[in-house]
Amino acid sequence: MTQAPTPAEPAEPIRLNRRQHAKAVTRQKVLDAAENLFGTVGYKAATIRGIAKDAGMSTGAVFANFEDKDALYLAIHGHPALTPEQGLHLAAALRRAVEFLEASRRTPFRSAYPTCWPTAVKSCRRPRPR
Repeated sequence: MTQAPTPAEPAEPIRLNRRQHAKAVTRQKVLDAAENLFGTVGYKAATIRGIAKDAGMSTGAVFANFEDKDALYLAIHGHPALTPEQGLHLAAALRRAVEFLEASRRTPFRSAYPTCWPTAVKSCRRPRPR
């Protein structure tokens, strides 16, 4: 009788040497500074020099880890930065989706999914100004 294979044992964490550890720390500092700067001044106004300054690093340290500002943004957000035109198109598409969900609440289709629609519509609504 053959035995079922046993699940693999969890791998031990990879041990980094000093140089690898320092590079990982530098990379994380750059990512943190870039995320903060993109969030406060925006993608367009953020500069590699400003990111390096906020990270306490040289611009060379930033470029040693990332090719350019686009690569930094992609590493942080998982997608390229949107142009203003793309942002407008995305906002319009999201508004249409909300309108569709609102209209769907009033149709017989809503009765097929009574628990899903209120949650979906509520999560898509624009925040009201305070």
